[in-house]
Amino acid sequence: MKGVSVAEFELNGLMQVAAAEIGLLKVTEANLEFQKVALNGIQKRSSDKMERFIDKSQEFQANMFGGSNEDLVLLLKEKGSLEDESENLKMKINTIHSSSKEYIAEILEEVNTDNSGK
Repeated sequence: MKGVSVAEFELNGLMQVAAAEIGLLKVTEANLEFQKVALNGIQKRSSDKMERFIDKSQEFQANMFGGSNEDLVLLLKEKGSLEDESENLKMKINTIHSSSKEYIAEILEEVNTDNSGK
């Protein structure tokens, strides 16, 4: 009988421990469920923020490149025109420089001729 009492006592102790463990398990499961809900909320907010960022970035890019494409084409044409005009002016400057050298050389030659004739 004593063996049965000890076994019964041990069995009651184990049942109490099991009940406490089941209670802890339920609390842990509830905490886990809460953490999952919180994580899903964080992921949803993060995803929403990322989507808004992507949308704003695309709007920004569209604003930056959409309207200015026409401006860019005009500026490139103007740049080409100015480069051509610059090249023409350089050629005119070189021509004037060359003809000035020739004119000065002629004047110096005349001055030398006049000076040697005197």
